[in-house]
Amino acid sequence: MPDEGLGPDENIDPVAWAELQRRVYRTSLKCWWSREFGYLSLLDPFTGEVFDIESEGAPKWMKRRAFEEKAKRRDQRLQSPQSGQRSGI
Repeated sequence: MPDEGLGPDENIDPVAWAELQRRVYRTSLKCWWSREFGYLSLLDPFTGEVFDIESEGAPKWMKRRAFEEKAKRRDQRLQSPQSGQRSGI
C-alpha cells in the first residue's frame, strides 16, 4: 500500500511533526456558524473567499470547528471588560 502522507515519516522528529500539524491546522479552512440559520461559513485562507454551506450535509469536523470557534469567541467576550457598564454605585 503506498504511503498517502497521513502519518509522520520515520525520519521526522515527533516534536517537529506535532508542530507541522499545528501549522497546517492554523492555515486550513476556517469555519464558523453563519448568521443565516442552518448554514456554516467557510473561509478559504488562500483566496480570502467566504462560502456558506448548509450545515445539515456538512462533515462532522466542520461542525466541530464551528462549535470550537463559537466557544472561543464566547470566552474572549467574557474575559474582555465590557464597555459602558457601570460599577455597583
